[in-house]
Amino acid sequence: MKTMQTVGIVVGSILMAFGSASQAVADAKGEKIMREALVKLNSAQAMTAKFTQTTVAPDQPFKLTLNGTIAVMKANYIRVRITGETPDHKKIERVYASNGAEYITYFGENSTYRKDRLDPKPQEFSGEWEAEVDGFFGGVDLLKRGIPVYKGVDKVGSVPCDVITFNATPRDGVAARVMTYYIGQKDHLFYRASYPVPSTNNVRLTQTNTLSDINLSAKLSVKDFAYTPPSGAKPLRRPREVIRRNDSRRSAF
Repeated sequence: MKTMQTVGIVVGSILMAFGSASQAVADAKGEKIMREALVKLNSAQAMTAKFTQTTVAPDQPFKLTLNGTIAVMKANYIRVRITGETPDHKKIERVYASNGAEYITYFGENSTYRKDRLDPKPQEFSGEWEAEVDGFFGGVDLLKRGIPVYKGVDKVGSVPCDVITFNATPRDGVAARVMTYYIGQKDHLFYRASYPVPSTNNVRLTQTNTLSDINLSAKLSVKDFAYTPPSGAKPLRRPREVIRRNDSRRSAF
């Protein structure tokens, strides 16, 4: 028995060491791939893209699909517009816009807008995205916020992608969570990002942004980022917070 126990301990130690080594390789590969993608995105002076946003509740028969457009330009310009309908046919329109002086968010569901002070050189903008947009501004500094791990290969449409999970550490009151990125093997672009999102009623929701028509050589100017909320929209005094519900997606007052 003593011999068998010793053998078991030795084998167990070998397996643990092998597992640790494999994990280290996965971590190193994941960081390399994500770093390349962030460097490429951050090196662009402007970018445009289209995206489809899907929100699902794994435990419920719920799915919301919206469409959006992205335009960003150095150093602090952004315009993201998201449109669609809720399952009960209520129209959705969201605009996240920086004109270089202030950051404006508009939610058509309750016709409210908010204006916030703007960082002259932001690393991120609050909104319905992660590194697939914030990487344009924050670059490799975003790697400091968690641990990327290589998970394998998959396709987004016909594009072969490396799959990376990013285990984000808690910060600024946001709990730890895991994001999954699909990065093109040949062009190192972010094609898909998937992550858990805040919700009410204890409903688990996952949001996925799938990008297309990505252009890192877009010709944009300051006038492309001018935005005025629709007439009649009400100013929102509290900080904007997106809350997902199992029947719709609305802003909190």
